[in-house]
Amino acid sequence: MISTAGFHWPAAQGAAYADRLKAAALQGGVTLAGLGVSPGFVVERLALGATAMCAEVESITMQETVDASAMASPAFVFDLMGLGSDPAKADIREGPLASLYTALFSEVFHHAAAALGTRLVSLEPDHQLTLAPHDLQIAAGTIARGTVAATHWQWRAHYENGISLAMSILWTADRSLHGETPPGHWLIDIKGRPNVHMTLDIEEPDPSAPPSRALSDATVAVALNAIPDVLAAPPGLFAFMPPAPFKGRFT
Repeated sequence: MISTAGFHWPAAQGAAYADRLKAAALQGGVTLAGLGVSPGFVVERLALGATAMCAEVESITMQETVDASAMASPAFVFDLMGLGSDPAKADIREGPLASLYTALFSEVFHHAAAALGTRLVSLEPDHQLTLAPHDLQIAAGTIARGTVAATHWQWRAHYENGISLAMSILWTADRSLHGETPPGHWLIDIKGRPNVHMTLDIEEPDPSAPPSRALSDATVAVALNAIPDVLAAPPGLFAFMPPAPFKGRFT
């Protein structure tokens, strides 16, 4: 079973949760895999894989920027992304949406701990909101002045081996609200010896299609391309591990 909506690293939700899933998979003789782009690929397979080039690693930072202005689904933009919400009525940084994204992206940090051969010590949130300075008309509808025009979900993890991993996820209705944003969809910085910098972008080749289709296609492609590996894996919980990442061999 391949999911693009969770199950990337179930142990992040606690042993009882993960053990129940694993036991069910073993009993049914199936393999459960949570796969996708972010989470699922950008940090877990790309950024962590790039640490193989480092003799020393101090920190890993991933910045994601997604422009929601062309996304046509109101349910996705307003409900799932939280744009258009009124902070005077409810602060989404402290509600169920924040809990959902913390649960989802915490699996990335625990996956990274396993790949780096260490353990997670702390996970610190620092979420920010950008309010619309005036009414914004986007494909999904209108974002009223004073409501949320962008969500900036941010966490920083500290590990026993001294490495920190920071994730910054900016979902915005208007990139111009944030000054100069990083190019592309993702910016990865690894501080160490040597430093490593990567920019990852995906784009829709069909000019008549919505730009957001590129990310949907990429997410589905990751799942489809993984089918042979998931089928070949033994029953239980499945996750791709980066090839020979940094584990402090030379320090």
